[in-house]
Amino acid sequence: MTFPKNIWIFWEQGWKNAPYICKLCKQSWITQNPNWKINVLDKNKLSKYIDVLEVNKNFWNITPISTRADIIRTLLLSKYGGVWVDATTLCNTPLDKWLFKYFDNHATNSFFFFKYDSLKIANWFIVSNKNSYIIEKIKDNYVSYFIKNNKALDYFQYHATVKSLVNVDKKFNEIIKNIPLISARTARFLNLQHTHNTIDDEFHKKLKKNYSPVYKLTHKKNYLLKKKTNLYKLFESININLITGKHNQEPPINENKKEENRKEVNKKEENKKEVNRKEENRKEENRKKENRKGKNTTSKLKKIKSKKLINKLTRINKTRIAKIVRTVKIKIYVLNKKLSFKKNN
Repeated sequence: MTFPKNIWIFWEQGWKNAPYICKLCKQSWITQNPNWKINVLDKNKLSKYIDVLEVNKNFWNITPISTRADIIRTLLLSKYGGVWVDATTLCNTPLDKWLFKYFDNHATNSFFFFKYDSLKIANWFIVSNKNSYIIEKIKDNYVSYFIKNNKALDYFQYHATVKSLVNVDKKFNEIIKNIPLISARTARFLNLQHTHNTIDDEFHKKLKKNYSPVYKLTHKKNYLLKKKTNLYKLFESININLITGKHNQEPPINENKKEENRKEVNKKEENKKEVNRKEENRKEENRKKENRKGKNTTSKLKKIKSKKLINKLTRINKTRIAKIVRTVKIKIYVLNKKLSFKKNN
């Protein structure tokens, strides 16, 4: 049997939305393995290869999300064979240079995991021929559980299934036991180190001691990917570039960070606009107050002028009336005098 040189890598939400470290890891598999077919999958592209709805009509509601990935890796390897790599695995050495020392690509039931010990496996890197005994047993005992269930019993149900099969299936146990041991702990070395530190010899001495052809990273850790940092030097050493694949190129800003910066700028712009709006509202309010004050002042002035005019007219009228009264009184007085004079004569 000829081994299918497929590499399967999957990010459910789409690679455009994948964390930057996942994009770099994906690039490492492409750059390091030019003779392999790299199948870069997401939720929308998956149906071209397998129909997960045949397992469960509510497949995309199965939780946790890692369980969906476990089912997908099992189905792909069962149907097509090849190499499954998690989106956070870094290809440190081309597969052609090391894999077939540990994996018999001519044997039907050849299988490869990284292992913590002779029987405890890690499933972030799996190599299998299609329909191999191990992958079919995992499919029968793990995938079949989710035909009627939408929730995993445990986050590590896949590992528990493998452990159970090791205990009850002699052939399964024998194949797993005979897989050459490449330490999964060593492959996780980078997660335990200060990869964001400035380049130091101590880190690279440790890295040589803890060499692994594949390193398991995590998208939950904030790796600092700048020049003169340990992780940057590691990417550079394997000809991975932080997107273009060229050496000595300043890495672009982490896309998550870029998005954060964009949101921060937008937030500042919104705050600035809000301040300007408040300032305009304050000025408008002041203008209205001034206008109201002006109107009130004009009204008061009009009232004052009206009162003054009334008072003036009143004073004028009083003066005129007084004059008329005095005139009448004088006329009456004069008339009385004349009448009195006539009586006396």
